[in-house]
Amino acid sequence: MDAFTATRRDGKIILELDEQTWMRDALSGPGDALTITDREQFLRFALQNIFTLTHDVDDIDQPNSWWLRLAQALGKTAGSIEAGVHKTEAPVPTCRCDPEEYDGG
Repeated sequence: MDAFTATRRDGKIILELDEQTWMRDALSGPGDALTITDREQFLRFALQNIFTLTHDVDDIDQPNSWWLRLAQALGKTAGSIEAGVHKTEAPVPTCRCDPEEYDGG
């Protein structure tokens, strides 16, 4: 089995990660001296927080998860190469007005 696989089944995306590989990666940050003291506690924490870990803050100061940013990046890349996603261009103002104030009317 590969260390990481992704499949679809019954309307769900299934991500499978080899636990040993994932744990090794989780502790491999440069300069970090991390050692697992309780494997089950660490895995429980990781699984409870995997989709909510904050990645950054958007332009209206709302925190975004790494998961949201990953999903957006995959969608944007698929649109760029037309891999099942069509990117709709934003309307361009026909007047000589400020595009920031253009409302499409």
